[in-house]
Amino acid sequence: MMTRIFGKMLGMMSRNQRGLSLVEILAATAIAGILMTTLTPALFQMVSGTIDGNTSLTATQDIQNAVRWIIQDGQRAQATDLVDGDPSVSSVTLTWSQWHDYETVDHLSSYSLSGDDLQRNCDGNVSTVARYISDVQFSVEGPVLTVKLTSAPRGDSQGSVQRIWKVALRPAQSA
Repeated sequence: MMTRIFGKMLGMMSRNQRGLSLVEILAATAIAGILMTTLTPALFQMVSGTIDGNTSLTATQDIQNAVRWIIQDGQRAQATDLVDGDPSVSSVTLTWSQWHDYETVDHLSSYSLSGDDLQRNCDGNVSTVARYISDVQFSVEGPVLTVKLTSAPRGDSQGSVQRIWKVALRPAQSA
C-alpha cells in the first residue's frame, strides 16, 4: 500500500494504468501555458533591461573618453577658431604655445565628427577619441569653451546619452 502511494506521488504508473488521461494532459498544458505567460514578459524585460543598461554604459564611457581629451587640450589652449557668441558648430581647432628646451613650440589640436567617430588631430597625429557619437557641438563665450556631445550606440535615440561640459581656456600670454 505504501509503495503504491509513494509511486503515484513520484509519478510512477501502477501496473493497471496505461498512460495519462486527456484531462491530465489538458491540465498540464494549461498550467504550463499560465507559467509561460507570466514568465515570458519577466524574461524579456530582464534581457532588454540588460541591453539598455549596456547601451547607456557604452554611451557614457564614449562621452567621458572624448571629454577627457577635449578638457586636456582645452585647458592648454590659448585660442580657438570659434567666434565668441556665434552659434554652435560641429568642429573646433584649439591652439596653444608651450616652452620646450628654451624655445616656444606651437601646438594645434582639432576635433571633428567623421561618421559616428569623434576624431582628434593633434599636431598631425589623428586618433579616434570616441565612437558612436551622433552629434557634437562646440561654442565659445569669452574664455569658456562649451562642448555638447550626444552618443547613441544603437544608432537611435533610445539609449542615447547627452552631456554638456564647459572648459576654461588658458589666457594668452603677453610677450
